Amino acid sequence: MIAKNGIDWDAMGFTVYGECPEYKGYINKIHSRDTKENISYEKSYRLWERVIQIDRGNECKNTGILCEQWKQYENFKKWYDENIYEIENEELEFSYKFWNVKNDIISPETSAFIPTEINKVVRNIIRSAETGLMLNVSVQKNLYTIRMFGEGIASSNNKEEIYEIRRAIFKRQMIDFAEKYKGKVPNKIYERLLNFELKEGGQ
Repeated sequence: MIAKNGIDWDAMGFTVYGECPEYKGYINKIHSRDTKENISYEKSYRLWERVIQIDRGNECKNTGILCEQWKQYENFKKWYDENIYEIENEELEFSYKFWNVKNDIISPETSAFIPTEINKVVRNIIRSAETGLMLNVSVQKNLYTIRMFGEGIASSNNKEEIYEIRRAIFKRQMIDFAEKYKGKVPNKIYERLLNFELKEGGQ
């Protein structure tokens, strides 16, 4: 059966029971006919629905443009299956901003699965970009302050001096992440962590 959005469930190895609307369908995997499953339970499908909502502008905290290739679920699922991995006792999150925090295109080239604690840093960088300042840096009466973990780390009237300190702290944090996840994340993510640089207003 070909769904309204163009998904050919039969070609993907599924038999569809009942109605198959635009993004839903009750399926039974051909190799396990005794068990009916709802496609919406598949992690790849749930994530695909989420990026569809981002593309439609229905997630107020996220904006993005879904590439044409991923408007077909089978293309997204192929990428998902080839790129998902597991780390014991760690959660992974989908990010299309990891390679470039200013990116708005959701595509195979711009997306990755990364540990939650790393993605939290990426999200914080994005939020800090709205202030026009570097992550964890604030300014009051021409005094620039690095504030982390609820306390001031350093202050100066010289913005570049504060930025240099903040870059060094960030670099150390990224190297620590790289060493922690070495051999656990794909090599391209490891290399990104080693070369991740903090810039004013994001990067």
